[in-house]
Amino acid sequence: MDESEANFALNENEFLGSIILSEPEQAIYSNLREILEQQHSIFESLWNKSIPAENIIGEIEAGVEPEFLELISDRRKATEIYIDLAKSVEKEALFLLADSKALLRADRLGVIDNLIRSSSEKGATIKIVCPLTKENSDDAL
Repeated sequence: MDESEANFALNENEFLGSIILSEPEQAIYSNLREILEQQHSIFESLWNKSIPAENIIGEIEAGVEPEFLELISDRRKATEIYIDLAKSVEKEALFLLADSKALLRADRLGVIDNLIRSSSEKGATIKIVCPLTKENSDDAL
């Protein structure tokens, strides 16, 4: 796991964990059944979500960017990423908007202008799927 600062070892009877809270590194040892069950559950969750090393090594050797999912709650950062995505279109983009006001918001942010620019300068195909209303139909045409 990237950025992990903890390690643990576990068997049927013992748990040993290490965490880096401060120097020196701290260790936790336990043979309590409840702790063992909890740590076993954590191990199983990590194991079930893991990716085999062969796959990761193959992706690194092939130069494949790793996939990730990130929840962005900072409005400015989300806006910046939104605009950067519109600017980065090279060949094709499908732009799905949840409601009629989303087109107006995208237009105010400059996303639509960047999509148009990508289309005219790079020859990219841009498709926009959005409910049309009286409010946004002028922008759509």
